[in-house]
Amino acid sequence: SKVKFDELSLKLTGKTDKEIRETLTRRYKFAIRRLAQTNSEDVFSLAMTAFAREIDPHTNYLSPRNTEQFNTEMSLSLEG
Repeated sequence: SKVKFDELSLKLTGKTDKEIRETLTRRYKFAIRRLAQTNSEDVFSLAMTAFAREIDPHTNYLSPRNTEQFNTEMSLSLEG
């Protein structure tokens, strides 16, 4: 499993069992928090980006949220 692989990888770097447990606990708590914050727009954006990259590796899907942020940043950089 992934957890066992991660544990073995950390053990090979010389970490103690306690350090491995702490590292993996932090890592997986963060992953769970991140997953809990994911919404349907994020999932759609990931799927569209994957689809776009299959057609052209240099293409990304620009979600409405990212489009708004991009436009704001561009207008600020042009005003200054």
